[in-house]
Amino acid sequence: MVAEGSERLDIFSPEGKWLGTDTRASVHRLGLWHQTFHAWITTVKPQGTYVWFQQRAQQKQQYPGLWDVTVAGHLLAGEEPYDGIREVHEELGFAVPLTACRYMSVEQDQIHMPDFTDREICHVFQIALDLSAFGPRLNPDEVAAVGSVPLEEAIAWAMGAAPAMMIRVAASGEAASVTFDDVVPHTTSYYVNTLKALATM
Repeated sequence: MVAEGSERLDIFSPEGKWLGTDTRASVHRLGLWHQTFHAWITTVKPQGTYVWFQQRAQQKQQYPGLWDVTVAGHLLAGEEPYDGIREVHEELGFAVPLTACRYMSVEQDQIHMPDFTDREICHVFQIALDLSAFGPRLNPDEVAAVGSVPLEEAIAWAMGAAPAMMIRVAASGEAASVTFDDVVPHTTSYYVNTLKALATM
C-alpha cells in the first residue's frame, strides 16, 4: 500500500488545465490545485429533507474531530470523478452503486492552514439514502460519527442566518450544536452553493 503522503495526484492550473502529477504531500505543501470527490447524503422524511455530515476521526492528520461533507476523498492521478465512490465504502462501510450518485457540480475550494494550503477542484455528488438504516459500520480510522440535520436548517446556518445547526448524531441520538468553528473550513460559498443545490435535487 502506498503511504498517504506519497499518493500521486493530478495537478491543475486555476483554470482547470492539467499540468502533470505530484505527491499528495507536495500538493498540499505547495498549494497546488487537485481533484477531490465529495458526496452529500440526503434522506427524505415526512417532515422534510435531511442532510448528513460526518465527524472526522480524532486521529486524522488534517481537521481532526471536525464535521465535514458526508463522504470526501482525493482523486488519484488518472482517476475520473465517479471513481471516488470507493470513499463511501472506505469511510462508511458499505457500497453504493454508481447509479445512486447524482453529479451536482464542480466547486473550487481553498483552505489556508498554518502548515499547508488545500486547493481543491471538488466534484460534488448527491446520494439519496437513510444512513440510520445501515448501523454502526463506520471506519474508526476515518470517521468518528455521522449525524443529520434538516436541510433548511443547514442552509440557514451556511448563509449566516443562524449561528449554529443542531446535528442529530446517529449512534447516540444526541444533538450536537455545530458552528463554523466545528466544521472543516471550506469556503462559505462552498457550503452555501452545495447545500442550496441539494434543495433542488
